[in-house]
Amino acid sequence: MTIFPEGQNNRNIATGEWNPLNMQVQQFCLAEPIRTINERCTEENMSYKDKSLGLWKIPEILENNRSVRLMFSEVKKKLIALL
Repeated sequence: MTIFPEGQNNRNIATGEWNPLNMQVQQFCLAEPIRTINERCTEENMSYKDKSLGLWKIPEILENNRSVRLMFSEVKKKLIALL
């Protein structure tokens, strides 16, 4: 998933807004990714220079993180509703 590992906190946003997320700080608190690939993003005058692809094993995320389990559960419900 896309991550911004230099971010120190994740702020709440209104539905439809966007903000960079660091998946290793509150509210997600994931462990170190298995692999991080920096995209070398130059957009917005280098404001997103830490934009990266983070790789985790999904079973480990779901096993160790309640908030992510809830998020996946909600996504699953919405996908099923679309079918």
